[in-house]
Amino acid sequence: MTDSERVTLGRLPEWLSTFLRSGWLPTIHRRLSQVLETAKTIPFDDSSRFVFFSDLHRGDGSHSDSFLPNAGLFLNVLSHYERNGFSYVEVGDGDELWKGWPFEAIREAHKRVFELLHQLDLDRRLQLIIGNHDMRQKTARKQMEKDGLPVHEGIVMRHAETAQQLFVVHGHQADITNDRLVFLAHRAVRLSKRLRGMVRLWNAGPGRVDQMGKLEQRITDWIKTYQEIVICGHTHRPAFPKIGEIPYFNTGSGVVPGILTGLELRHGALVPIRWTEDRARRPVRELAGPPRRINW
Repeated sequence: MTDSERVTLGRLPEWLSTFLRSGWLPTIHRRLSQVLETAKTIPFDDSSRFVFFSDLHRGDGSHSDSFLPNAGLFLNVLSHYERNGFSYVEVGDGDELWKGWPFEAIREAHKRVFELLHQLDLDRRLQLIIGNHDMRQKTARKQMEKDGLPVHEGIVMRHAETAQQLFVVHGHQADITNDRLVFLAHRAVRLSKRLRGMVRLWNAGPGRVDQMGKLEQRITDWIKTYQEIVICGHTHRPAFPKIGEIPYFNTGSGVVPGILTGLELRHGALVPIRWTEDRARRPVRELAGPPRRINW
């Protein structure tokens, strides 16, 4: 910043000069810290097994349902984890409520998935985290349940022996447009049903990539400041840092046809995984990287 810029900022109201220096970052830090402070704590140890998926965007079963191409794959994969004693953590945007579909239509279109979620909940092996697309505008930040299943804005997973924490949050709290200005984003998605071609081009273009990169930088800045390990979704971009890198993990998404990305936690280590289907439509699990012990 030049001397002339400092003089100019000094003449502005304090709140405005602060915003021009640091932008939305302090607000984003406060939002993530608020979620951390109010998060439910889930104990785990080296014998625990969890699987994390996010951004499935379950719809009404129509051609606009982004989840539909992977509905069979996801059901088979979640059934596999249920049979093998895993707990399931859905890291937000499990459902798509921004396109105008009633939740009842989504539940009916994917009722076998919801039956499995209820079974996991009965077994105390389910944690649902709310994402921006799980909420209608008027219920933003106030939703406490989904189909009778409890939801949380974030959870803290704490190792019973080492006390090492994993902070699990959807991540839209670092995206002002989808948090503080969610009413604008919600209306834009409704409008996109009329402008699908333009939206597809924007989602694939450099503007979308740059936006998600900035969001990731905001979260990693918070991680460095507060020394937390974070698992999130929202960007649809899988992330699995190497040892020595900032511990920002991202599950990816389930909306790329034929591909489901996520994370497993077992033997005290996180494992990036990728599920696809073979020619007989049987699910195939692939490791997307080496396991990483949970420590920082």
